[in-house]
Amino acid sequence: MIAVHQGTGVEFSAIYRRLVINQLIRRLELLEAEKYELVAENKLLAAENAKLKIEVAHQANQLTNLKIV
Repeated sequence: MIAVHQGTGVEFSAIYRRLVINQLIRRLELLEAEKYELVAENKLLAAENAKLKIEVAHQANQLTNLKIV
């Protein structure tokens, strides 16, 4: 039987837990950054969508005016 120091497993376990926690924190930070990028993109797309709706309404109005004549 090989003698094992009692603290080795505990120290390894603590180091491993810290590494996993750090990895999870980094992943959370990356997801947060991605979320804010998507929010910004969504705002740009919403603004573009509003402009396109105005343009479509204007074109529909022009079509209506053409049909009347």
